[in-house]
Amino acid sequence: MSTLDYDALLRDVIFDEDSLRNAISESFSCDVFVSERYDNTVRMEAYSDKGYLFGIFLTTYPDEREWDSDIVGGIYPYNQHVCIAINKGKGDVIADAMRFYIRYAKNNNVEMLIKSYMDDDICYIRNSNPKWNESFYRNHARQYII
Repeated sequence: MSTLDYDALLRDVIFDEDSLRNAISESFSCDVFVSERYDNTVRMEAYSDKGYLFGIFLTTYPDEREWDSDIVGGIYPYNQHVCIAINKGKGDVIADAMRFYIRYAKNNNVEMLIKSYMDDDICYIRNSNPKWNESFYRNHARQYII
């Protein structure tokens, strides 16, 4: 089944597999299990009492990566990538994933760029202040503002 991937690019290494598992488990009221480890990536799966919710990929890079960001206005360097991979047809989970990223970044003063391949740059958070992609904000953000 194809997925809609919502990514958080983190300038600093914030998560290890336990801290990400705990944050997602608490935020989504679900159980999170590690399903695979390879190279610099840990693949996890989230389950609620209704079954499979989504997949999670945590990648920590040994060398800094770069994303050419319109919302930042140039290159955004990052060292960690979290991907929440949602099966198509589970739109309610998309809003929850966005709220999770935004809430985590604001509450923990984490610099984060949220993006997807479908929407490109969505939101850049620095010093607990979100900067939205204007078209995404007009069309979708009201449901994601916390």
